[in-house]
Amino acid sequence: MKIRADLIPDMIAGLGFADDAALLTAVVSLVAAHITPTHRAAAARALDKELPGPR
Repeated sequence: MKIRADLIPDMIAGLGFADDAALLTAVVSLVAAHITPTHRAAAARALDKELPGPR
């Protein structure tokens, strides 16, 4: 099931994606507030590992 609710329809030029951008900014801010140094260290370790694959 997909529920789509826009405050401003995306077809309105210049303003259509403004509500989407505002919502995305709010969500990123809320999630970023919960990322701890432990999470960042774990992500850095995971990115430092060499990934298997073709060379």
